[in-house]
Amino acid sequence: MCTLIINPSKAEMISLDYFNNLWNNNPDGGGFAYVRGQRVEIVKEMHEPRLLWQRYADVRANNPHPIMIHFRIGTQGGVNLHNTHPFRVHEGLTFAHNGVITSAPFDKNASDTALLVRDVLAKWPKDFITRKGYAEALRYIAGSVNKFALLVSNGRTLITNRHLFNEHQGSLYSNRGYEPATWCNPVTPARVYNYDRYDDWHKYTPTKVDKPKDGQYTAARRYFDEGL
Repeated sequence: MCTLIINPSKAEMISLDYFNNLWNNNPDGGGFAYVRGQRVEIVKEMHEPRLLWQRYADVRANNPHPIMIHFRIGTQGGVNLHNTHPFRVHEGLTFAHNGVITSAPFDKNASDTALLVRDVLAKWPKDFITRKGYAEALRYIAGSVNKFALLVSNGRTLITNRHLFNEHQGSLYSNRGYEPATWCNPVTPARVYNYDRYDDWHKYTPTKVDKPKDGQYTAARRYFDEGL
């Protein structure tokens, strides 16, 4: 079920052995996001974990901000770069996810996360992470089991369900996918979804909105957990 990682600059650099383990446990593509200037850049790889690790190592050597990393097991949509995390919301914000959004409609081409970004997050105001109502909505979509993470161009990371992450060597991992695989059970794509959580998820826009104050995250802090 994928592994999502927040790797702060003060944490240990993630080793190639860990990348190989993460890839073997999540073989459907990997990627990472990092801050460069006023943008968040994304690197993705479908075939060679060593190539992805080398790009990560190069960025990590000269970057003072956290790096958001993701390794995917596909449960919906194609196994391709389009469905590989992280996803760009806009030039200053990226998103990654560990879990299954059971209320998402089935799409043979797009993953549940790709649909969430395309149909919800990308249509919200660019500063939605500073607005109370939108932060509440994202926490509602995550529920009690989904782990969401956002990397912002100022170097801040915001996550949901922080208590479900495992802290290891200074980084946050959504599970222990860095450990060697001991068994393998093929993943069957989920094609039947439970719509009981809420209706018309892609149209859900809260009416109560807090405007950002002086560019700070004062409202959202109450609803998003801070990364490391």
